[in-house]
Amino acid sequence: PKGILMDYLKLLEKRAQFKFDIKTYDDFSNVMEDARNNKLDLILEIQEAPSRKAYLNFYFKLFESPYVIVGNRASGKAKTIKDFETASFYLPNDFAIVENLKLQFPKATILTPCGTDLECLKKISESEAAYFVGPKAVVTYYIESKNLH
Repeated sequence: PKGILMDYLKLLEKRAQFKFDIKTYDDFSNVMEDARNNKLDLILEIQEAPSRKAYLNFYFKLFESPYVIVGNRASGKAKTIKDFETASFYLPNDFAIVENLKLQFPKATILTPCGTDLECLKKISESEAAYFVGPKAVVTYYIESKNLH
């Protein structure tokens, strides 16, 4: 774990005079499994989705990035929201965006899930027929740092 959320956690530890036991994961699906099985007390970064409210409490957001829809440049001109109602998407497994997108676009197709945002973006760069939805900050970082198209 690193970044601004870890800085907040360290500050919270200092002020509360309490040390958290930090558990790291390589696969987000494992995070969700542990959350559903009440094996976690706190998750630093997780998006809200209706089904998650049954086993998680959500608090105020420390950071928020607008979401963007990304497609391969070869897929042509910019689309309208209506164009995405029946589109195909690569999305990370167990991410809230899967549930939230299906609520917005029930006829959309979720293709074989990816493990991470980067894995999905790589699939999009190879496909003209599918899209990805994710936080603009994450998408911009990966597209620029990994030279994706």
